[in-house]
Amino acid sequence: MPVGNFGGTQNDAAQRLRNIAASGARCGVFTLVHWDQRHAPPHTFVPDELRKNSVCLVHTDRGFEIAGRRMPGASIVLEQPPSPEFATQFLHDIGKYSKDSNRVEVPFEQIAPKDGQLWSEETTEELRVAIGRSGATKLQYLAIGRDTRQHAVIHESTPEN
Repeated sequence: MPVGNFGGTQNDAAQRLRNIAASGARCGVFTLVHWDQRHAPPHTFVPDELRKNSVCLVHTDRGFEIAGRRMPGASIVLEQPPSPEFATQFLHDIGKYSKDSNRVEVPFEQIAPKDGQLWSEETTEELRVAIGRSGATKLQYLAIGRDTRQHAVIHESTPEN
């Protein structure tokens, strides 16, 4: 594997890896883990927790097989790896495009009320204004007027020249 330190302990990283493996597929995130068993995992890491959400391949004298399953006549054929030049360029491209990966821009049309819905909500108890997305399908709201939500500061930022 080895599990690295991503802003926390190795145990934190191992827990995050288990969470991604367990719930990532429903979000379109799939994991590919190469576990070098010559290195010991973190002491709280339980490999079976990762395996139960995985398809595990093992290398045998006949090639790669699905661990724990005998499938006579079936074979796993892996594609050849990409050339070093392609892999290097691909990784450079990922790095270049990932610089803005934490920047999210949501077009106004995606959060604006639909035709006929403008001024259609009750605001006696609370004023709620959609200001962006929260996840893939929900909206994030600025909410004022209920409980301790009585104030808001709105700051307009302009791109730096």
